[in-house]
Amino acid sequence: MVFLSYTKNAKLAVPGPIPIPIIGDIFRMRKYSKNPWAGFDQFREKHGKICRLQLGKFQTVLISSVDAMREVLITKGEHFA
Repeated sequence: MVFLSYTKNAKLAVPGPIPIPIIGDIFRMRKYSKNPWAGFDQFREKHGKICRLQLGKFQTVLISSVDAMREVLITKGEHFA
C-alpha cells in the first residue's frame, strides 16, 4: 500500500468516506489501533483500490494495488503533482 498526500486545492475525484472537520477520518481507525493494515483493507474493500482519507489536516490517497499505483504515479501523475 502506498500513501500520497495532496493539498486541499487539488481537484481529485477520489472516493472515500466523508471526513469530520478537524480530525478527518482518524476516528475510523481507532478500532484498528493494534493492526492499522486491517483498517486500510476495510477502506479498500468499501471504496476501491484507490481511496481518499483525511488524516488530521492531511488529505491522503491510499493505493492498494500495483496496477493502481502505476496508474496514479505514471499515467495520471500530473493530477497528483
